[in-house]
Amino acid sequence: IVWQHTALPLAPGAMFRFMWQCRNASGESEWSEPSEVFQTQPSMPEQANPPYIADEEDRTDNSLKLTWDPPFDNGGEIEHYTLQWTNNFRLTNFTTIDNIKEPTFELTGLQPNQWYYFKVCAYNAVGVGKYSNLDVAKAPDMDRGAICTRAREPGPPSNVKVKAIERVPGAVHLSWEKPTDDGGSIVTRYKVILSTTPDFEVCSEIVQKASRECKITDIRPDTVYYFDVAA
Repeated sequence: IVWQHTALPLAPGAMFRFMWQCRNASGESEWSEPSEVFQTQPSMPEQANPPYIADEEDRTDNSLKLTWDPPFDNGGEIEHYTLQWTNNFRLTNFTTIDNIKEPTFELTGLQPNQWYYFKVCAYNAVGVGKYSNLDVAKAPDMDRGAICTRAREPGPPSNVKVKAIERVPGAVHLSWEKPTDDGGSIVTRYKVILSTTPDFEVCSEIVQKASRECKITDIRPDTVYYFDVAA
């Protein structure tokens, strides 16, 4: 008599030994000696884990150094990864980066204070695993898969204009254009400085809200003043 048994489920690409025991109405036998080693066929990797920022130093205003935890390889060594990314919260227009050898990658040339969305998958000799999960609705509370670059300070305002107010001694009107680079965040206030010397070594400071103009009074009439504006 040949006894047969199919052992299910077994992990792919794993090694196993088997032992047998017989039983009848009188009891159980001793266990057999272990069998030779059997190895199941490998399979494609498990679903990948979403990328994250391992350290805050890996996040700048124009770059993100991503890290992800390798998925279980199912008995076939992981050969490479494919990364897809987009800044579209509707998860369209992905850019694909293939043949990444290690579970880390640095993206550069990004915009400040901008959310980016990532998914990654792993390949072995058998095939490709599933892409990592990404739920964009949870993005503000996530630390994996959806990552925001840092904001930076805005650039300088442009086209600063100063005009004396007629028939009002010691008063001028300033106006300017918003910075071409807001650093990825809305400009909330401006700072105006004025001085009677071009080096601004001694100056006065006025904090101005988001309006791009202001009226300055109570300065000395018939005096040369220098002005500068920062966002």
